[in-house]
Amino acid sequence: FKKLINMGLLENDSSFDDVLELSIDDISKRRLASMVVSKGLARSPKQARQFITHKHVFVGGKKVSSPNYVVLRDEENSIVYAMNSPFNDKNHPLIEQLKKSGKEVEKVKEDAKN
Repeated sequence: FKKLINMGLLENDSSFDDVLELSIDDISKRRLASMVVSKGLARSPKQARQFITHKHVFVGGKKVSSPNYVVLRDEENSIVYAMNSPFNDKNHPLIEQLKKSGKEVEKVKEDAKN
């Protein structure tokens, strides 16, 4: 149970029946590409995959270049654009479009090591 809880697939008070009810869709929602779209950092899964493979996205202060990376519950709030990414500029045309479409872009400074 602990691993599934850390992955964000179950809550702390989950039962064995909750484990049996998990689906592929539940796991797919934990992928980095899906999380980037849901956080409003990209408009589509295709664009999210491109941002990730081109190393524009950091998770927990680390570059992650795999769109299939499973985001842990503790890492959800640390998904950001890389500091050296052009998308980190609030005046970038894409950021303007995301704001107009009603999606809020989170901007958090990455770890000083990178």
